[in-house]
Amino acid sequence: MSDLKSFMAYAIVFFLLISSCKKESSVSINLGKNYYPSGAGHWSIYNVDSTFYGLEDVMKSYQLKEVVDSSYFDNGKEIQIIKRYSRRLNQVNWTILDIWTSTISEERIEKVEENQRKVKLIFPVKENKTWNGNVLNAGEEQEYRYTDVDTRITLDTMVFDSALTVVQQDKDYLTHRWYAEEKYSRNVGLVYFERDSIHFYTNTSGGITQEGFSVKMTLISHSH
Repeated sequence: MSDLKSFMAYAIVFFLLISSCKKESSVSINLGKNYYPSGAGHWSIYNVDSTFYGLEDVMKSYQLKEVVDSSYFDNGKEIQIIKRYSRRLNQVNWTILDIWTSTISEERIEKVEENQRKVKLIFPVKENKTWNGNVLNAGEEQEYRYTDVDTRITLDTMVFDSALTVVQQDKDYLTHRWYAEEKYSRNVGLVYFERDSIHFYTNTSGGITQEGFSVKMTLISHSH
């Protein structure tokens, strides 16, 4: 009888542990935390295409690789060390570009880019939800907004069943266009980035000249 009681006790504890793990995983998915992978070892490779507008337009293409080199926990938050590499399209070897960091908490994802800390995602993920992406830096307020949450998208030959878009900037006037967006996929992370910063003005011949830049970054490969 005592063996039966012991078995039942262990069975109950095991069931509770499994239920707890499933519940925690379900809550994490519902919050949208799996839009940004955690833990070291994750990597992504992107094709980057940029155009610089001026007297002569200059186009530049290359590849960018981001690797979560290591991670650790500080006050319950995961800190990721992200090494970024670049290479020309016809090259094999990568060259270290810089090192960024990201912070994953229960409420949001922060990323330090070019020494500027930005709030990239907030939880829970919800359609049309907004926040100030620059709240942690000295920049002016910039409203980020979720759109197309859990939408199937195709980027070249890659299909992502559950993606979302973060519109970071959307100002389109006669004299300038400022637009920026990022797309994230569940269990993959950032899959697409686009930014336009273009000014329009009338040149001496009466035509319209554009000045500024456009850049697009598209995921082509990632760790699984």
